[in-house]
Amino acid sequence: MQKKLLATLVASLVAGQAMALEVYNDGVNSVEIGGRVGMVTGDEDGGHDNGLSDDGSRVNFKFAHNFQSGWTGTGTVEWGYNPQSTDNIEFSNRLGNVGLKHDQYGAFLFGKQWSAFYDVAGWTDIFAVGGSDYVGTKGIYDNGHFLGTARADDALSYRKSFGGLNVAVQTQLEGTGEVNRVTDITREKSYGIAVSYDLPFGLSLGAAHNETYLKDMDNTKASLVSAKFAAGQFMLAANYGEYTNSVKFDAVEADTTFVSEKAKAAEVVGTYALDAVVEGLLLEAGYTQITDETELSKAEQKGYVAGVVYTTGPMEFAVEYKDATKANRAGTETDSDTLGASVRYYF
Repeated sequence: MQKKLLATLVASLVAGQAMALEVYNDGVNSVEIGGRVGMVTGDEDGGHDNGLSDDGSRVNFKFAHNFQSGWTGTGTVEWGYNPQSTDNIEFSNRLGNVGLKHDQYGAFLFGKQWSAFYDVAGWTDIFAVGGSDYVGTKGIYDNGHFLGTARADDALSYRKSFGGLNVAVQTQLEGTGEVNRVTDITREKSYGIAVSYDLPFGLSLGAAHNETYLKDMDNTKASLVSAKFAAGQFMLAANYGEYTNSVKFDAVEADTTFVSEKAKAAEVVGTYALDAVVEGLLLEAGYTQITDETELSKAEQKGYVAGVVYTTGPMEFAVEYKDATKANRAGTETDSDTLGASVRYYF
């Protein structure tokens, strides 16, 4: 067993693929290790650079056991960490779940996991440097773990594909957490659903909805429709969403925010691979706009991004430019221009 494990590790390292390493597989049990180390820096409005900081570094372990019945048991854990920390490295919990899956009957998952809502919302979450800063459904990240729209806590889900039709349903059990800086909030329950259809010529259409019931607070809702088209070197994705008590905007007072009763968001993103010029070179661009629809409010967030990504083996290098505008409740605008760069090593 030890010789097989060592041989697998050496072969994987020599291959240099930017993917998880299968460190053990005896045909019944398997173990994979994956993750990345990332660094990012940026320069805002032509001023001083922001220094070097962590870019979502993480490590994950995936375990699987194949039963004779055709079912496969799975276990996944993933932790985020900051390799730039000058003190002891602190780990944060990103994922932790146990599941059962079957080619015919679908997949059940229990624990902290990527949500059903994100199955569709994630189509536009493509940018290398800014990541979720550009997602038209940006509000889902503010409290997405607790509300069940990003990496959902205490979640139970079921997923099944019927040809090109993909269905995901999810619920969250009762839990306590923080919502918009208010602590000790009780989530009574939540539910989410996502449906998408993949057409044979590269077009996918999807819709998702999530609703969370909170004790002594207004319930939250998020609804989204999305489309994605990929052919050859080209990819284009767009979404439109409506959100209730979910998205934060700048208030009139400095350094304060408020939660919109109703907000709308739209986004379009695209990529084009230039492998014919340089293998691994990719252009990316996108535009997003989030508007507060609350009566008398003029709050808004909008911006565009353009960037270049180069991938070689397990490494990724990216440079992105972002032009963003924020308007507070009174309509007073603040502009910012950011040039960012990142480097990642995937394992």
